[in-house]
Amino acid sequence: MPDDRAALEAAYRAAVYVVDAPDGPLSLHVGQTHPELDRLLTHGGVTSWAFVTASNPGSVRLDDADNAARRRALEEAVRRRGKRFLSGRGVAADGSWPAEESLFVLGVDDAEAAELGRRFGQAAVVCGAVGAAARLVWL
Repeated sequence: MPDDRAALEAAYRAAVYVVDAPDGPLSLHVGQTHPELDRLLTHGGVTSWAFVTASNPGSVRLDDADNAARRRALEEAVRRRGKRFLSGRGVAADGSWPAEESLFVLGVDDAEAAELGRRFGQAAVVCGAVGAAARLVWL
């Protein structure tokens, strides 16, 4: 993953954020709206969401076992907050970085998402709300 902020931002903005939704995968992109996702959220009775990973903190690649343990810890942190989530993964558009297992957290606000991201050593999280474009939130 690129070290400088501009390159890192470009990589995050180009990435595809895949949500394993009940009716099949949904692909999210920063800066775009997602009507299918809006329907999923509305059906679930929430209006906001965040896409958060615990993998590869500080853009330093960890082995699969370490990333899996971090994901389980993230799942537990989200459950303790009483939030529902779906599995997902962030995929580099150019294939230069391994897919990062992630959580699509329903009904979470930016502050909660940022707190989770910081706790797990992330530089940014992707947040959104019904009818709005997905946003990159720097931590």
